[in-house]
Amino acid sequence: MAPIVENIIAVLERQPDAGAVNDALLNAAFLFEKSRGVPPCAWPDEVAQSSATPEEMHRLRDAVVKYVQRNGVGSWTLGKCFDKTLKPVLVSVLQRHLQGDAGELFQAMIALDNLREPVFGDVRSRSILDQEKNRELARRYLEGDRARAG
Repeated sequence: MAPIVENIIAVLERQPDAGAVNDALLNAAFLFEKSRGVPPCAWPDEVAQSSATPEEMHRLRDAVVKYVQRNGVGSWTLGKCFDKTLKPVLVSVLQRHLQGDAGELFQAMIALDNLREPVFGDVRSRSILDQEKNRELARRYLEGDRARAG
């Protein structure tokens, strides 16, 4: 397995310290971008030179999903996957942070928007600073999502 993928998974499973986890989530996001063909943008050499296989990327995605499910943070990283199967995880983060961390709530909203989910409704202007507006939009989306599923 690619050493960078192994290292990220190990950090996310052990959670040694916040700095290491933040670096691991950032590198995972870069790897997800790389796997989608996004051109390099300030990627560390380890990411730029990696050659992770699709199977390794799947393992990495699963490790990030488990981390997000355990801790309720990391939706920004998952948002780099553009993977519709992640909708339930991102909806769970939205529910968890509806009255919690406004930054994580916003990142979950962006990740859902990347999946073409109508989380922002018809609002064109988006800002992490519009906390109450974002909470209301998320609340409406969750109510509508339940209605669509039910």
